[in-house]
Amino acid sequence: MIPDDPFAPPADSARVQVINAAPMADPAGAGQGTDITATFDDGSKRAFSYDLHGRVTKTSARGTLHVTTADTDAAGAPGMTCDSGTIAWTAHTG
Repeated sequence: MIPDDPFAPPADSARVQVINAAPMADPAGAGQGTDITATFDDGSKRAFSYDLHGRVTKTSARGTLHVTTADTDAAGAPGMTCDSGTIAWTAHTG
């Protein structure tokens, strides 16, 4: 990991804060996706793509999450990429 990377995960990675939430309801069943691109001072960019699918009931929630990132330099040349693969998630009321 790059020491001064502004997108480094927090030391306590067990806690997750949702900062860009969207409803998971989609009549077509396509789920929800979000694309975010960060531009850095040197002109390089990091594109994030989040794809969230799932179902929420009164007592639980479950689904899948897929995240990718792709870096480009200021000239647009590709750089580092990362692909989480599909991650299954669940949540239950306590």
